[in-house]
Amino acid sequence: EGNVTTLGRGGGDYSATLIGAALGADEVCIWTDVNGILTADPKLVPEARTLPEISYAEAVDIATFGPEILHPRALTPLIEQNIPLAIRDVLRPSHPGTRIVAEAQPSEHAAHTIISAGGLSLLGVAASPGTTGGWSPELAARALARLSDSGVEVLNFAQSFSERSLTVTVRTVDAAFARECLRAAYRSEHSGAEGRDISSALPISLVAVISAGSNNGGLAPQILATLGRVGAHVLAFAQGASSAHVSFLLPEPEVDGVVRGLHHDLRLG
Repeated sequence: EGNVTTLGRGGGDYSATLIGAALGADEVCIWTDVNGILTADPKLVPEARTLPEISYAEAVDIATFGPEILHPRALTPLIEQNIPLAIRDVLRPSHPGTRIVAEAQPSEHAAHTIISAGGLSLLGVAASPGTTGGWSPELAARALARLSDSGVEVLNFAQSFSERSLTVTVRTVDAAFARECLRAAYRSEHSGAEGRDISSALPISLVAVISAGSNNGGLAPQILATLGRVGAHVLAFAQGASSAHVSFLLPEPEVDGVVRGLHHDLRLG
């Protein structure tokens, strides 16, 4: 409509891939301050190594859990035209970085990388003690719709019919506002016989292990074994239907030890 706007977060990467696709480029290269995509955060795991090549699908998973590395939508223009994307370090121009292609070479590892994201809060909605009402998908949908309409990004959610509860993960900076949104979503119930208790837990972190293509057999058991060995207090655990990744939530102070333990046990070094 003639209004000037921006492309929002990740707009620089998105602009580069849009222009590259429009020009029919042989390759798009994004220069950043890291040596491509690594097997873990080098601040937590100094021996983390650069992944030389990954597939579009793996890159989308990585971008979803770690958008500071690469925004998910930046890949869309390139996927449509099968254009490779290179991520390289501007301070080390001789380093090849990571190349993202349609079909990556098979990996000898069960996992490719470990993504960790802190600064999160866990909000819980549960039926108040003594209430007789049940839990239904409509109640979860009401909460999620309210958060979405209010512009709150929900990073993870789970519901339990047996416990009559819903948990949602949001960024800590959004937690207070998100809690008010949930109260508003169920305000009509508080005036009646049925109420909802809304709790919060912080700080927490999300850790995701991205599998290496088809070599993901037994990945979840290996992860659970490591979590047990390091004594992690897992707050939520999820595995994708395609087994492409495993993610879980835990108290933020435990992240360093868990990521280092996983990197060692999965032999990513």
